[in-house]
Amino acid sequence: MTGVELRIELPAYSHSFNISVPPSSTIQQVKEEISRACPGQPRIDGQRLISKGRNLADDEKITDLWKAPSDSRILHLAVHPSAWKADPPAPELSGSKPPPLNLDTSPFLSPPSTFPTFSSAIYHPRLIPGGLQLPEPPASSRTPKPVEHKPMPYIVLLHQNAISALVTGNPPPPPSGFNELRDAAKAAVNALGWEWPSILDDAYPTASSEEGEGLKYERSIVHGRPYLTLKPTPNASPTQVQLHALHVLSYTFTLLEVNVVSSNIATVTTRHIVVNGNDPLRAERLLEELGGPNPANERILQELGLRRGQNNNNNNNNNNNNLNWPGIPLRPLLMPLGMLIFRAVLLLYFVGPVRKPVVGILIFAWVLYELWQPVRNLLLERPQQQQPANNAPNQNNGNNNPVPPNHNGAPNGAANANPPANGGIFQVQQAQAPGVRVIEVHINLNSIFNYLADLNLQSEQQILDQADQAPVPEPGIGHKIASFIGLFLGSLHPALWNRRRLALRRREGPIRTEANIRQQPDPEPPAENPSEEQEQEDGSRPGEQVDNRATEMRDELRAKHARRPEWVRRYIDRVVEEDWVDDAD
Repeated sequence: MTGVELRIELPAYSHSFNISVPPSSTIQQVKEEISRACPGQPRIDGQRLISKGRNLADDEKITDLWKAPSDSRILHLAVHPSAWKADPPAPELSGSKPPPLNLDTSPFLSPPSTFPTFSSAIYHPRLIPGGLQLPEPPASSRTPKPVEHKPMPYIVLLHQNAISALVTGNPPPPPSGFNELRDAAKAAVNALGWEWPSILDDAYPTASSEEGEGLKYERSIVHGRPYLTLKPTPNASPTQVQLHALHVLSYTFTLLEVNVVSSNIATVTTRHIVVNGNDPLRAERLLEELGGPNPANERILQELGLRRGQNNNNNNNNNNNNLNWPGIPLRPLLMPLGMLIFRAVLLLYFVGPVRKPVVGILIFAWVLYELWQPVRNLLLERPQQQQPANNAPNQNNGNNNPVPPNHNGAPNGAANANPPANGGIFQVQQAQAPGVRVIEVHINLNSIFNYLADLNLQSEQQILDQADQAPVPEPGIGHKIASFIGLFLGSLHPALWNRRRLALRRREGPIRTEANIRQQPDPEPPAENPSEEQEQEDGSRPGEQVDNRATEMRDELRAKHARRPEWVRRYIDRVVEEDWVDDAD
């Protein structure tokens, strides 16, 4: 009988390989084959196979995992770090590796004189509009210098002593003679806004023979770096010394990331950005280091007539005579226009303007009003958008050369501009936001639209929330007809229909979520002979997922739905079966 080809993915190490097993194999046999074929030969008890997001049990068969022959037979493998018998497959790593800590020379170490260095150079490319290709600066100018990382010596001492105490089980001697280093480290931590952990000053408890040997750790190398591996010792518990060491390590791992200037840790490396308006070159270098726009490139774009917010015409005297209309998006314009034409044709078909000219005139006036609205909004917004651009030629005196700032830090020619609080090149021109007058004009109209869009929604939501508590009578035929006519006439307006659609989406969202929870299948019952399977810590068995809270919530929602009236349940079923309101949009 031919074997079944399985593809094993090991995402943690970016490695994959194929194995061949008999069709009737179980997951246990697959793990045995993986232990022979995978580099590093992971032990069977340290493997975990996952298929379709589910942890596979050892007694499951591979024939039950894939029903169709065309299904891709892929299993994801997760291996515990202590389960490797040899070196695991090494992924491709970039960057420098810190030198490993040597714990064999002495159980308790003194502060080192040298520190590992880490490179943190990041280059942010600049995007140039209009397809203009500017010359790239040299690599030395665009690449920041690597930052040398130096941890605090006192924290390094506590960290290494805690690791030694964790391995040996013996308390280290108190760090006497390092009061100056301790005070400097405490000041550096407080300067960052953190509180100095009191556990770092507490002494280790004395080792007791009644506690036993405690946990056993062994040093292992993973990806070329030293790690501590916990030995499988049954019925072993950590000693008080090891618990104290673990508590210290929970703080030192974070404090090792704090960078200092020198070994005496007089100050913590904190960068204060001070911008001087009289030194533009310094500001340009600062912007380039932070990945922002380069003012030098902005001047080149200005000389070429490609400055942001301006057209390509370098003749500033004729800018006021040119109508530079912004690009109009087609979809927001064509869709309302098409709906307007459709509604107008529909009304003209049923009304007959030849027989009733007054109604035809009203329809024609309504169409003109709908067409005038976007044009009116554009005319109101355009003067405010052009105001900053029209002031630019006056400030530059009709040329393309930048004007130096005056003693107040404001550009020349801006007589009415308020000077900034702190001088600098970063100046923000306070201008009225475009469209403010349009919003003020339509405040009352929007209030009416919101009221009509939320018509009957609040009362209907109260009925849905309280339907399971008391019997609610079904609305009569008169109420249904009146609501239908009102909503039909009101939804002819696009703004009103959009608000109504969003309101219905907000109401139908919780209904769909509740229905999905109710319709989920119940978990399968446990095995007939549970003593044969080994239970896990949460009370579940391999291959079985148990969530008592989810089951209780599902039962409560089902009981609540059963107490609702029949007409409410029919409405909920229609909401679940149908698509979202205007889902095609």
